[in-house]
Amino acid sequence: MDRSTGSLFRNFKWTNDGCIDCDDSHCVNLELTARKHNLDGILNVQKNGSETHWNNISVSGKRKLTFAKMKVIHVRDGKVSTVGIFKLKLKGDNLQWYLINGVADFFPRNTILWRAPDDTAAN
Repeated sequence: MDRSTGSLFRNFKWTNDGCIDCDDSHCVNLELTARKHNLDGILNVQKNGSETHWNNISVSGKRKLTFAKMKVIHVRDGKVSTVGIFKLKLKGDNLQWYLINGVADFFPRNTILWRAPDDTAAN
């Protein structure tokens, strides 16, 4: 495995916020922390033009070479449930997001995330 490929998944904040020529359905801010092949993080998603949003929701998954399969985890009344599943795939220095399972009102079907300045992601 290329060391730089694995490092792109590590301890970075990712976003699609601020793209002026994109037609994204949602604003996504994702903060990831990696330990070996395990990824954990915090996800903030807001549907553009709507009040629909998820703030500080947990994500967890496994990295395999150039992609990771992530689960969006929600805890309510002490019960843990998976509310979405998405795949992140390295595309140059960016991550391509593909929704595998989940409601399109809550998550984008696909989008491109890039490394965010430290002060803009996961707020």
